[in-house]
Amino acid sequence: MEKLEVIIGSQDAITIEKLSSVLGSFDKIGKISIVSSLSDLRPHLERKVQGYFFVIDLCSKNFNSLKQNISKIIEDKNQQVLFLSHSKEESESLENHRNILSSDFGLIELATKLADLLNSQSISYFPINLKNFYKVEKYPCDIFIRIGMSKFIKIASENELMEIDVIEKYIKKNINKLYVADDDFFKKCQKLFTAEVASKNAFESKEDYLRKSHQILHEMALELGITEFVKNQVEDSITELESDLNSMKLGNILKLFQDSKGTFIYDHSFLTLTFSRLLCKHMDWQSEEILKKLSLACMLHDLAHQNAQKAQFETLNMAKLQAIDKEDQKGIFDHSEKMAKMLEENHDMPQEVVNLVRNHHEGLGKNLSYPKGLTGVQLNQLDCVFIVAHSFVIEIYKVAFSPNKLSLCYDEIVSNYTSGHFKTVLKAFEKLAKEDLKIKS
Repeated sequence: MEKLEVIIGSQDAITIEKLSSVLGSFDKIGKISIVSSLSDLRPHLERKVQGYFFVIDLCSKNFNSLKQNISKIIEDKNQQVLFLSHSKEESESLENHRNILSSDFGLIELATKLADLLNSQSISYFPINLKNFYKVEKYPCDIFIRIGMSKFIKIASENELMEIDVIEKYIKKNINKLYVADDDFFKKCQKLFTAEVASKNAFESKEDYLRKSHQILHEMALELGITEFVKNQVEDSITELESDLNSMKLGNILKLFQDSKGTFIYDHSFLTLTFSRLLCKHMDWQSEEILKKLSLACMLHDLAHQNAQKAQFETLNMAKLQAIDKEDQKGIFDHSEKMAKMLEENHDMPQEVVNLVRNHHEGLGKNLSYPKGLTGVQLNQLDCVFIVAHSFVIEIYKVAFSPNKLSLCYDEIVSNYTSGHFKTVLKAFEKLAKEDLKIKS
């Protein structure tokens, strides 16, 4: 049977993971490719040959403009396309909604829609990325490995403790997917599709959890092209930061910092510090004083979030932020000012650090940045270094840390941050991209 090649156009890592697992269960589906920009998607859409199925996430900024051409694309592709829209209400209002699914889809809803469009039933098992199992303490259902086109062997039972050593054994054997039965997938596997790196309860101690989650973070950084030397520099600066917080008698902030370890707040702060230091290198800013201020700002800037999970709303653009729950929205828009005021209470904290924290979501002007809607003209160069590094890390999260997608993250930054002092920082950012990350602009 000739298989369909699937092209997924999305910038959301969790959406991509869900789609890949469900699509991979259909016997009609062959290769699955991910694109995260309209320029990469267009050549596929313009092909006149059959044999392709498309899933296009209209909620992703890069694909939202295709909303105007839904009917034409559906017709051109002979119904072999599924669009994800913002909400059920919007889906129902759009023409040809047989080919449209709300972005907050459930797994059953997605599989039913795909079965209808593909005129196919799924096979008995669904593939799930092996590293997703770090997210659970116990296996949510019976787990299988695939040893042939239609032959599967059970390797773990439902509620059996997930053993880290077993997962790592399969990783070493280059097995990157485990399988679950279709009924179990829909009823028991939602927890495997979350943004957390690993589950605290899957480890015997907090120390084991922090060690493993940090190891995963380091692996991500190294896969992007960060060297061991730079990674170790960042680690040293974090150790020094904890000592500085102690000497400043900022015990409350030190506790918030230590509690953030193993969460999105710590992970993206660690990466922001990494890229901030690299930017400084390419700007010939090697002053220990500047690097220390950046270390403090990078690692402390998000500690005012009351809920570490909800800090992930930071990956949303302004339009999506304005659509979330009002209370969550207020928490996002207020967190930088709230953290700046906490730091300002201690007179030993340099004012530059307070300003960096206060301004880390600025730079794009009114209506696109917050809390004041400042542009690069109203910010200093150090602010712009922090903002570029922070924004680049957020873009990396959107493409699920794919090294071959870094050029898209780079393009997003250089097209957005064009005013004032950003111009000088972008020259250093271009060097960073070429020399450290090997991005071809």
